[in-house]
Amino acid sequence: MAILRKLSLLGVVALLAGCSGSGNVAPGGGQAPGHTSSGKFLAKIVVPARAHRGSSGSRKMQYVSPSSEGLTIISYPQGSSTQNGEAVVDISASSSLCTTNPSSGVRTCTVYGPAVPGTNDIDFTDYDEAPVSGAIPSGAHVLSVASLIGFTIVANQANTATVYLEGQPYQFEFEPGVMSFPADGKSHTSTLTVDVEDADGNTIVTGANAPYDTPVMLTLTETNGSGITKISENSGTPGTTETFTTSNNTFAIVYDGGGSPGASNGSTYYALVTATSADALLPATMEVSPLYLAGSVPPSGTGQTFTAGYPASIGFTAAGQIVTLTLVQFTEPTSGTGYAVKSSTCGGSSGIANVTQNKPVGSPIFTVTAGTGSSGTCTVTLTDGVSTYPINVTLT
Repeated sequence: MAILRKLSLLGVVALLAGCSGSGNVAPGGGQAPGHTSSGKFLAKIVVPARAHRGSSGSRKMQYVSPSSEGLTIISYPQGSSTQNGEAVVDISASSSLCTTNPSSGVRTCTVYGPAVPGTNDIDFTDYDEAPVSGAIPSGAHVLSVASLIGFTIVANQANTATVYLEGQPYQFEFEPGVMSFPADGKSHTSTLTVDVEDADGNTIVTGANAPYDTPVMLTLTETNGSGITKISENSGTPGTTETFTTSNNTFAIVYDGGGSPGASNGSTYYALVTATSADALLPATMEVSPLYLAGSVPPSGTGQTFTAGYPASIGFTAAGQIVTLTLVQFTEPTSGTGYAVKSSTCGGSSGIANVTQNKPVGSPIFTVTAGTGSSGTCTVTLTDGVSTYPINVTLT
């Protein structure tokens, strides 16, 4: 039996068993005390080198996980809960059963597992800690699992089978963590990356025969609005939940351009997408946070106006008039450059209007002041670093 790291993006156990005689699993194979078997099979475990997060290879992990340190192999008569035998195996870099290629970092370990003639059920569990005194430590995390059901072993001949290791989802990572859209009344679609990781932060990449050990569910919830944002899997019909078992899916957030900035703090529209799985101890959440604009004129205003919309409009009738603009958003996107004036064609204080950002740097509040120039129309564009919001300014 060999556990392989294959180009087809799956962890494979190819089992070769030639059973004869009696005896325990070979020394180093980790046979549990009190268990014997009438044979054994050879297991070759190939553990890939760990890739650094963010590198081009970090999204191409195979299962076996690069964090693999321990392996248990338990054999049962088919349909029985009584063990034929158990091997608890050290497959860490320091194990005498393993050798590491100095150039590639790939680790190869040769061990034995229990087997008996007849029909067997064999379970494989891969851990991130090596065994201590013949047992996997209680704090070890399961990285992947597999079961070979109904495998018939005939004594004194080679018996082969293939087992596919299924990575166990433990935690998730979204990219981006906050998604911004302009609240312009138009439909927008943007790609959402969902990274499913094992307990040690390695991306689980599945294969045709090796899905996640437990399905992953994405659930979208909205606050201060309904039906405005949805999630789509593989370009399918958008909805509020998506369940998937493989890593070759694509996801998109679909936003209809609506919602409201609200009249007070906490009343701005936003949506959350949460990733969970039955085995995952660390669910993750990303946020859809549209960019809205609010405007106000001084109580003692003398003719200046603000009209909401996309684009919004400001009207001035005399130099020195002021309109205050506020970019409203439940959460500022971390992937952008922050709130700022992206562009202005208004010419500054000697033109149609001057726009300044209030302190401190990065404030979402801006002041537009009518200039001393000739009458005309210009455009100010504000941004959160991702989305933009235009405002047409007119001086008459």
